[in-house]
Order: sequence, then structure tokens, then C-alpha cells
Amino acid sequence: RWFRKAIGFALLSCAALWSKQHALFLGMIPFVLVILQRQWPPLASLRLWIPAMIFGAAAALLAALSLPFGSTGVSQLVDDVDVSWFKAVPWHNLLFYVGNLPRSVGWVPVGLLVATLLLWSLRRFRRDPRHDLYIAWAVSSFFLLLILGPYEDRYLFFVYPPLLVIAYSVIESASG
Repeated sequence: RWFRKAIGFALLSCAALWSKQHALFLGMIPFVLVILQRQWPPLASLRLWIPAMIFGAAAALLAALSLPFGSTGVSQLVDDVDVSWFKAVPWHNLLFYVGNLPRSVGWVPVGLLVATLLLWSLRRFRRDPRHDLYIAWAVSSFFLLLILGPYEDRYLFFVYPPLLVIAYSVIESASG
């Protein structure tokens, strides 16, 4: 049963990756989930590694197939990577995305996000295991945006759905 689910996740995430390369974050979600839940045994399990290997092979194949075309679509990091890049690009991208959030989505959603974060920081909302998958999704997709060379507001598209689900859940819990 687990094998079918693992293969299903691998194949669907591979299809997403091949249709939109920013879906590379999908490969990180299971690992971030392990860290969030602090359940380390999956790191030694084939349940985690089989889909990761299939996904990694699909990403490598996509990169190899794009080589004759100048790596178009998969060369989104930078050509010359040195130590200063690791400091400059993530910091620049973080400031860009946080600074442009009100312009991208408007002040009302930003206000709701801030309210959600404030409510969530209260002790009784601190840890809800139902949010783990959505947190892993948001963290993985935003981490990828931080390390990419190019940056644009529209790249936040993959971060919005999990944040909306978490916001709704937290606000609903606070009101009831």
C-alpha cells in the first residue's frame, strides 16, 4: 500500500516538475515534513527515498534533455556561483518578496496573514499537526524562491495555497 502511494507521489511530482520547473520544491516537502514532525525513522526508510530517487532522476533527466538548448528552463540558478552568491541572492530575494507582498496581493490579505501569524504565535495555536503538510509546502516552495537567481512576484504562486489553508484554519480556530 505505501509503495503505491510513494510511486503516485513520485509520478505526480515528476509530471508537475516537467510542466513547471518551479515545482522542484515538491521534492523537498517530505524531508521538511520529517523535520517538522521530528520523526526521524522515515529517513532510514525506503518509503521516503524511493519517491525522492525517482523525482531526482526525473529532474536530472529534464536538465540533461535541456542541455542542447542552452539549459533553457532549468538554468534558473546562476552561471558563476561563488561564496558571495550564497549571501547575496537569498537575502535579496527575501527582501524583494516580503517588500512586494502588499503590491502583489493587496493590503487585506497581508493584514490577514499578519493576524494569522499573531494568532498562531499565541500558545494555544502553536502546534497543530494538521498544518504540518501545508507548512512543509510553504517552506519548501519559499526556500526554492530564495535560492533562485531570477525573482518575480508571480513566482509566489506556489506559496499562496498552503498559506491560505493555514490562515483559514487558524482564523476559524480563533473564532470558534
